[in-house]
Amino acid sequence: MRGPAQGVRSRMRLPALPTAARPALIGAVVLAAAAPAPAQTYRVYPVPVESPIHATPLPPADARVLIADPSDAIASPFGWHDTDGAAGAEFTITRGNNVHAYADRDGDSLPDPGTEADGGPALAFDFPLDLTLPPEANTHAVVANAFYWFNVFHDVLYQYGFDEGSGNFQTNNYGRGGIGGDEMRLAVQYGGPLPATLTPPDGLRPRTHLFVQPAPTTLSITAPAAIAGEYAAGQQSDWGPDLFDVTRSVVVARDAGGGLALACTPEEIANGPEFADAIVLVLRGSCDYSRKVLNAESLGAEGVIVVNCDPDVCTGTADGGEAVPGMTAGEVGSQVTIPAVLVARSAGLSFLAHSPGVEARIARGVDRDQAFDHGYLTHLYAHGLTSRLTGGAHNPNCLLAAESPSDGWSDWYALMFTQRPGVHGEDPRTLLNYALGLPTPTGGFMPAPYSTDFAINPYTYQATHIYSSGVFLGFVWATILWEVTWDLIDDHGLDPDLYNADGGAGNQLALHLVTHGLKLQPCSPGFVDARDAILAADEALYAGAHLELLWRAFARRGLGYSASQGSSGTNNDNVEAFDLPPWVAGEAEAPALALAVAPVAPNPAGAAAAIRYTLPAAGAARLVVYDVAGRAVATLADGERTAGAHEAALDTRGLSAGVYVVRLEAAGATRVQRFVVAR
Repeated sequence: MRGPAQGVRSRMRLPALPTAARPALIGAVVLAAAAPAPAQTYRVYPVPVESPIHATPLPPADARVLIADPSDAIASPFGWHDTDGAAGAEFTITRGNNVHAYADRDGDSLPDPGTEADGGPALAFDFPLDLTLPPEANTHAVVANAFYWFNVFHDVLYQYGFDEGSGNFQTNNYGRGGIGGDEMRLAVQYGGPLPATLTPPDGLRPRTHLFVQPAPTTLSITAPAAIAGEYAAGQQSDWGPDLFDVTRSVVVARDAGGGLALACTPEEIANGPEFADAIVLVLRGSCDYSRKVLNAESLGAEGVIVVNCDPDVCTGTADGGEAVPGMTAGEVGSQVTIPAVLVARSAGLSFLAHSPGVEARIARGVDRDQAFDHGYLTHLYAHGLTSRLTGGAHNPNCLLAAESPSDGWSDWYALMFTQRPGVHGEDPRTLLNYALGLPTPTGGFMPAPYSTDFAINPYTYQATHIYSSGVFLGFVWATILWEVTWDLIDDHGLDPDLYNADGGAGNQLALHLVTHGLKLQPCSPGFVDARDAILAADEALYAGAHLELLWRAFARRGLGYSASQGSSGTNNDNVEAFDLPPWVAGEAEAPALALAVAPVAPNPAGAAAAIRYTLPAAGAARLVVYDVAGRAVATLADGERTAGAHEAALDTRGLSAGVYVVRLEAAGATRVQRFVVAR
């Protein structure tokens, strides 16, 4: 899945920019702990700190800071706790115009009593936090932290076009367009069923659910040094103890002949007396996992490591046994009181080769609030953003196609909001590390870390053939966007001030292009549609100043000029390509192609719209109007046209009110423009 030679390149390593006067990307003041707290203060992990394990100092120390008056004067002109459009807060709890945050452990979609963190008349949201305690002991701290982050998303994304007219999430739209009454409801420690996000049309309240993440069991080998380290471990599924931290010598279960025992009955274990105060290693096979563990426990074992292979496979040359799935409870799981893990065959063979003399640690800490994993917070908020912007705010079901990059945008926004100066494109970036208890920075949930280094992340467009899951298919799109982003950063630098949408830094340009591209793409977009919309956004926002850079980045990851999407309804009929448009490759003059919908003001259109376009040379041109569902409603040009300016009239009287997209294909390029029909 590696592209041609252009996929490997040297990258300019940017120096870390000096810390901005506004800490943590926001217009805020970090208060000293002893300073008096002015109105609207929040003790939080500030943007861009990704999670407690990305903070300094690390847990169990409390690395949060107190942020004063962080609301943006444009996006939230009366602060985060106002709802009536007048000065003064209507709420002293974690509720306001953009967000309503609370805990919902019973999953009834209503705040659990007393869980809306209350800042009192001073709006001082400063609550204690102890991450060694279960999540419910830190409810107010996590609710206040999540309220802060979601409001920051609202305020930052407002600068890039996610405003009232585009269907953002606000109770009161202050007379600036769109439909109000739809602030984001944010439930932490949610006890109900999936999905994690629900985004109805504009004017109806969306919901985001964040769950308590069961802490994973970790396995580390502490001796000998040759095999020391952390190993992937299959977990006990709803059986065994809740909390434990056991470090013991590893004893291999043996049968009477000295061979490896399956330990399905106590009688077949010949070295049972050695199990006392030890971690026992057994093989998979012949009986339930829990039966093996219970038998070892009855002989005094403090923990069990199960190797994912039976004696024939473990001692032979057959492949297999590298998976580490969860271990079901079986018939006697409820009787087990010691921890157990499943390890891959290769890991187990390594332990056997160094036995005796192996020492292991099996540990499981307290469960974790997903709401303290800010990459995941951003990922979920971005689902609401992309649903409202693609196809228009009243049609939130435009990202259901098989080749939809939906989860890719969400991961990309998560990377952008947790991006810190001094980190470079080739450096591995992973998400969900805190929630899933994975090591940083190289652990991760996805097939590879996000990186522009093909040796770390070789994935290109056609990798979509491998993945039918939206999450992993989205990983491919986020990989492509990360490539684009770092080309922009390499050329234009990185500015930690995300609020400055008019800034010229690469990360600001990327946020503007991708967010505006969401508005320009059709309903049910595939990867090529999404690429073309970003290219069109550069035409609309920057007069095409970055087109060559964008094309080179897309082509490096297989979304080149000749890439074919096929139907967005499937994810295995696309064909990747690594070529460039002729004018980028230096084989032809760049086309001067303009597309505009008139009148641009006022927009929406009433009875008619005039669509003017310019062709650089005589040739075939196709001009089609689509509704938000991707259906062609009018073909205004389809054939040969002369060079120069043209105009087509669109009678909108037969069209329903809503969002429409004009798409022009000519001179080997595509341009799109969006407009609204109103009644």
